[in-house]
Amino acid sequence: MGELEQELLQDFLVEGRELLENLDENLVDLEQRPNDEELLNAVFRGFHTLKGGAGFLGIAPMVNLCHRAEALLDRLRQGELRIDAPLMDTILTALDATKAMFATLEQGKKPEDPDPSLYAQLDHYVSAPGAEPETGTEAVPQAPPQTGGTGGVSFETLLAEAANADPPPGTDEAISDEEFETLLDGMYGPGAAPGVAQTREPSPVQQASHSRENTENTPPVPSSPHPEKISVPKPPTENTIRVDAKRLDECLNLVGELVLTRNRLFTLAEKSMGASYADVLANMDQITSGLQNAILKLRMQPIQRVFSRFHRVVRDLARHLGKEVRLELIGEETEVDRRVIEELADPLTHLLRNGLDHGIEPPDEREALNKPREGRLTLRASQQGDHILIEMIDDGRGIDPDRLRRAAVEKGLIGVDNIGDISDEEAYDLMFLPGFSTRAQVSDISGRGVGMDVVRNGITNLNGNIQVRSEPGKGSCFRITLPLTLTILPTLIVGVNGQRFAFPLSRVREVTRLSEHHQHRVGHRSTLVFRGQTVVLFDLRRELGERRNSENPPPEANPQVLIIEAANRTAAIFVDTILGQQDVVVKPLAVELTSTTGISGSSITGDGRIVLILDLDELVRSLLLERAA
Repeated sequence: MGELEQELLQDFLVEGRELLENLDENLVDLEQRPNDEELLNAVFRGFHTLKGGAGFLGIAPMVNLCHRAEALLDRLRQGELRIDAPLMDTILTALDATKAMFATLEQGKKPEDPDPSLYAQLDHYVSAPGAEPETGTEAVPQAPPQTGGTGGVSFETLLAEAANADPPPGTDEAISDEEFETLLDGMYGPGAAPGVAQTREPSPVQQASHSRENTENTPPVPSSPHPEKISVPKPPTENTIRVDAKRLDECLNLVGELVLTRNRLFTLAEKSMGASYADVLANMDQITSGLQNAILKLRMQPIQRVFSRFHRVVRDLARHLGKEVRLELIGEETEVDRRVIEELADPLTHLLRNGLDHGIEPPDEREALNKPREGRLTLRASQQGDHILIEMIDDGRGIDPDRLRRAAVEKGLIGVDNIGDISDEEAYDLMFLPGFSTRAQVSDISGRGVGMDVVRNGITNLNGNIQVRSEPGKGSCFRITLPLTLTILPTLIVGVNGQRFAFPLSRVREVTRLSEHHQHRVGHRSTLVFRGQTVVLFDLRRELGERRNSENPPPEANPQVLIIEAANRTAAIFVDTILGQQDVVVKPLAVELTSTTGISGSSITGDGRIVLILDLDELVRSLLLERAA
C-alpha cells in the first residue's frame, strides 16, 4: 500500500470511528422516534459514507455489508417497512459487524465477510413483500442502466475499479466522482435529506478521492472565454489539527518535571537566595502555572465521547431483561481529562448494568407500584470547582441497607456483634467489596460477586471517590467525584513517624487541634465531636507503627488533627506535623508497593525527598472494616 493509500486509510479509520459512534446513538434514538425522517436520513447517510470510503479503499466485505444495510434503510425511507425491535436488532448487528471490520483494519489485517446468516437477515428485509425486485449477484444488486453521462456503468464495475480489478468487458473504465454519486443515488435514492448533502464538508478521504480521480481520469477543462468573471473561492482556514496523543503525554510529562524543578527552586530560595530572586521566581511560577494549565486543556475532551455509547448498552440489556428503560444524558458537554474518557467506560458500564438488573423493576411490577412502566436511568455530569461530578440515578426499587448488613455477616465480612455499628452509608459501601453480592442465583449479568469492586477500583485509579445514596422504593444515586487533572495533584504534606505523606487537598476540610474537641468512644471506635457532628477518629501515627527520630519528636499532648472526607463519611486523623501545601506530580508505585493498602502513588517534594500519596478512601475503609470484624 502506497503512502497516499496509507494516509487515506488512517483518515478513513478516524472518521469511520466517529461515524460508527454516531450511528450507535442515532439507531437507538431512531427506535424511540421511528417517524423522525431527519434522524433516519442521518443513519442512511452514515452507512452511505462508510460504503463510499470502503469502496474507494477496496474493502469489499465492508462495502457489501453497508450496501445491504443501506438498502434496508432506503426501504424505511420509502415507507415500505416499519421499524420494530427485530428489524432494529438486525441493523444493530450489522453495525457491530462493521465495528469488528474496523477493529481488524486497525490491526493492519484484511477484514472478512461476516456470518452469512447476517446477510440472510438483511436480504430478508430488503426482499420482503412490497419491495422492488432486484437482480444481480449475491454480494451487491445489479444497478439499472443509467443516463446522463454514466454510459450504463454497473455497480460491479465501480467495485471492480475501487478494488483495482479488471472491469467487465464492454464497459467504461473511468467514472468521475459526480457520476459515482449519481449512480448510487439513482439506485438507492438520495443520500441525504434536501439541503444536507449540499452543505456537508467533504471528508479527507473524499477530498483525496476527488483529487485523484480528477487528476487521473478526467480530461482538461477548457479555459473560459471570460476569465475575468471567474472567481476562485478562498479555502477555509484550518482551526484544528490532529495530534498524536503520545505527543500530548510527552508534553505533560515535561510540564510535570518543570513543576518539580519550580518547587525545588522555591525550596532553595528559602534557604540560600536573597530577596532579589523573589520577583524572578514569582514570574517563573506564573509562567509554569500557565503552561501547565494550557497543556492540561489540550487533553480535555467532552464526556459525551463516553456517554454516547451507553444508549446501546441500555437498549440491548433492557431487551434482554424484558424491561422498559429510557436513558437520559445531561451535561454531555462537560470536559474531562483524556485519561478519564478512556478509563471511565468500564465503571459506568458496570453501574448501568447493576441499575438495570437490580434497580429497575419489570414493567408489570412498576405498574403495580403506581410507577410508569418505563424506568428511567439518568447520567449527569457537571464541573464542581476543580472536580468533575458524575451521577448515575435510577428510579427503581432502591437499596435496602439491612439486606446488605445481613449479607456481609453471612460472608464473614463483619461480626454479628458489630452489625449495629454499621451505618447506612457504611452498609452501602459494603457492596463494593470483592466477592460481595446479594444475588442468590448466578446469571450472565450478575450474582458472581464481581462488578461493583471493579467500579470502585476504576474510580480509585482515577483518584476519584464514589458515594451512594438510596431510598427504598424510590431509587438510588451513585455520585462519582473525579479531579480535573490526574497528573498534577494539589496536596497537603504531613509528617508521620519520621515519614512524609501527601493528603489530596480536595479531601481535607479543616486542620485543627485535639483539645478543641471532645473525644470519646462509641462501641469499638474512637470518636470526637466536630462542629456538632460525631466523626470517627484514627491515629495515623499508631496505625503506621511507632518509629521516631530527631526529625519526628514524641507526640504532642495537644496533637494536630485533619478533618477529611473519605469513604463516604467525615473522619478525623492524628498526624505529627503539618509541612504545608504543594502541587505534586503523581508517579506510579513500584510493583512491590502496588498491593499496599492506602497508598495510591508517590512523588518528590521540593527538597528532593520522596513522599507517598495516601488513598484516603481505601485507608479509612480498611480501618473501619478492621474494627468491625
